[in-house]
Amino acid sequence: MAKSKGGRATDPGETPPPPDPVPELAVNPVVAAAQQAVVALFDTLADEWPKTLKPPAEGPMPHFTDEMVKLMRDQLRRALGLEPVTPQK
Repeated sequence: MAKSKGGRATDPGETPPPPDPVPELAVNPVVAAAQQAVVALFDTLADEWPKTLKPPAEGPMPHFTDEMVKLMRDQLRRALGLEPVTPQK
């Protein structure tokens, strides 16, 4: 006997039950709130980051630059279907 995704054993030849439907992100209020929190975090980070920049560290792990943080913020916003803040060049 093989186990289906739901953990229930199925007989050979038996069709496993369909997987549970995945809820849309906008419909799930917890996920929507988490998305908003992450976007707000990156918006704040992009605004505050230049104020905290230090000289680049020596070695293979330099500090993030202001441009890198803004790029991450805009990529996150695009992935969530939101408008990027930084204008495209």
